[in-house]
Amino acid sequence: MRDSDHGVGNGERAGGVERAGGGRAGGGGDRTEDSAARARLRWAVALLVAVAIGVASVVSAPGGVGAAGPLGAGVDKWFHAAGYAALALALAAALDGRRPRRTTALAAILAVTYGAAIELVQGPLATRTCDPLDLAANAVGAVVAALGWWVVGRRS
Repeated sequence: MRDSDHGVGNGERAGGVERAGGGRAGGGGDRTEDSAARARLRWAVALLVAVAIGVASVVSAPGGVGAAGPLGAGVDKWFHAAGYAALALALAAALDGRRPRRTTALAAILAVTYGAAIELVQGPLATRTCDPLDLAANAVGAVVAALGWWVVGRRS
């Protein structure tokens, strides 16, 4: 039987040496395995978001997206902000650790750095341009999302 069947929850002992995450040394590692599987899934989601952004960033957009969006910014800038917000959130979830400020900062820094790298890749492409305003939109989306992650995490 598992510890949970005996009314022993996370943070309690039941005949074994407790490990971080509630598992026990000497058996009952289901929680540790579940935790590792969830961590791998979070990293897979972050990677999937990064790959989707990378592909969308080097493939030519049919007809472009030049229309004006909310607050006078072009629709493409909103796409940039949304994409990098999603990346920052996925990274924050994957990095989720015991130091929320560090997790928040690292998620934002990684997302903005990835955005800068993508802009540099676009420079030599015939159908794309390296646009500092795109990088600014990437940074705004990443930072706002990471800060949102931090604020929500502090309240829970």
